Amino acid sequence: HAYVEASFISPPPSHLPHDIVSINYTYRGYGYPLGAMLTQLNYIHGIEGCVQTVGLHPGQSCLLVLPLSHVYSLMGSLLAPLSIGSTVIIVRNPTICNFWNAVSQYHPNVLTGVPCLYTRFLRSENSVVDDLGYVENAICGGSLMSMSLYAEIYRRWHLSLRQGYGLTECLPVV
Repeated sequence: HAYVEASFISPPPSHLPHDIVSINYTYRGYGYPLGAMLTQLNYIHGIEGCVQTVGLHPGQSCLLVLPLSHVYSLMGSLLAPLSIGSTVIIVRNPTICNFWNAVSQYHPNVLTGVPCLYTRFLRSENSVVDDLGYVENAICGGSLMSMSLYAEIYRRWHLSLRQGYGLTECLPVV
């Protein structure tokens, strides 16, 4: 027979909103990692909060350069944009050269990064892109960006970055 009888097919697992779907590890200075148990509801609220806070909307494109092992990039650069139908541009080998090539080729509307990454972008010899006028949202997370770095980025690219804050235990955008 070219078919399978329904009695042999298991129903898909049901996931309740309070079921734990991931354990994300964080560090709080205790000398060992702490596992933050996140539920489906944590992710749903995290996605909704990220979309609303950042102002994401369908049709935008988000450049993903941060590792997905961090909850900040997983939520802010992948899950939230995909949940509303935005495009995610994944830079597979996130070197400075590859970053600028992707920016030049795809003109992303959303950039997410951490202070040290924005510093590297700023200090790089970039002859490909001088105008980032298509960037509607630029977010910094992971740690606090200094006011001097913020001012330098604004002077060079006229980007008004948003400083994100969040806890791994709650998902990253608060």
